[in-house]
Amino acid sequence: MSRQRILLLSTADWHATLWTNKQYMACELAAESHVTYVESLGLRRPQLSMRDARRIAARLPINRTKRPIASSRAATPRQQPEHLDVRSPLVLPLHRGPARVVNRAVLHRVASGWRGSGAGRVLWTYTPTTYGLESGAPTVYHCVDLMANYPGIDPRVS
Repeated sequence: MSRQRILLLSTADWHATLWTNKQYMACELAAESHVTYVESLGLRRPQLSMRDARRIAARLPINRTKRPIASSRAATPRQQPEHLDVRSPLVLPLHRGPARVVNRAVLHRVASGWRGSGAGRVLWTYTPTTYGLESGAPTVYHCVDLMANYPGIDPRVS
């Protein structure tokens, strides 16, 4: 029996010190399905801060070595389920104009295995910015945040 394939578009990074419902839901879904967890698509414009600089640096290809599953500040290490793959797309933190074309290509490349899997695939998204991945697949929009109300997020793309 083949497993259903779920592409989960998250607004949270897998390695975050404080997990949210996104990481927990991915673990639950991975118990029965193959899950590709796509980390944050950079909906919030980066600020000139150490926190954002570290997040950007961690995504750069030169730093793409195997990152730890949990932060050193996390209370307990978190295991990555067997049927869960984490992807960290290097997207532009803009989602309109020419950046949209670049980000669409990046996201579709990251999702190529899921897109080519045929029947039994589901898009599970926490973001309204899906770059057309919902086309041809059942989609669950797990809306838990009013994204347009967050500082730095362009309300026209959320």
